[in-house]
Amino acid sequence: MDEEADLVALARKVACQESPVAVLQQQQIRVVALQKQVEDLYDGVMAELANPARA
Repeated sequence: MDEEADLVALARKVACQESPVAVLQQQQIRVVALQKQVEDLYDGVMAELANPARA
C-alpha cells in the first residue's frame, strides 16, 4: 500500500512539471518571433538607407 501511495505521489509530482520538450517548443516559438522582428527591423533600416531624402 505504501508503494502505491509513493507511486501516486511521484506521478503527481511529474505531472506538475513542464516537460523539457514543452519548454524547448516555447523557446523555439520565441526564437522564431524574435527572428521575424529582426528581419522587419533590417528591412526598415535598408529602406531608410535606400531613400534618405525622405527625412
